[in-house]
Amino acid sequence: MSALALVASVTAFCCAKCSSCGDHWHFDTCLAVLALLVTAVLGWNIYSAIDIKERVDEAERKLEQETNYLHNKQDYISGMANGVMAQSVACDLAELDKPEHMKRMLNFMTDSLKTLSSLPKTNAECNAFANTVLEAMRACGDVPLGKDRARTQLVRLGEITKRENIPALEEIARLLASHI
Repeated sequence: MSALALVASVTAFCCAKCSSCGDHWHFDTCLAVLALLVTAVLGWNIYSAIDIKERVDEAERKLEQETNYLHNKQDYISGMANGVMAQSVACDLAELDKPEHMKRMLNFMTDSLKTLSSLPKTNAECNAFANTVLEAMRACGDVPLGKDRARTQLVRLGEITKRENIPALEEIARLLASHI
């Protein structure tokens, strides 16, 4: 497009030299063509600038989506790790029946559910972890958890989002409340 504008400019310059011979219509025609080409080049530049802006905006949207995906993936892995730890401690607790293991199990479960419940499509994982902990609490009977620990765990359970999607939490809260 720029080469075409250069050719038109040279032609207009040559026509301007010929216009002194008395033929003014050549000059007027060349000037009109030159004006038209300059307008076309400016229009093309504006169009290109808008197209580049759209591409930059699209690239920024993609980058933001990928960043969110990676962040959610990291949260998911963290939540799953805490859930697996809760299940592991739940298995130990069922055999050992110790208050410290009960506290660790509840801490891991709460950390896991706080993370996972804030992510989309993790209800199955949340329920699996909560049910494992509930079964361990039932199997252990009356582990002396203590009032302060029970209160702390009840407060932490309240920090879990979408609790209504995890039915076992209500029973876990009831069991914790029985220690107060």
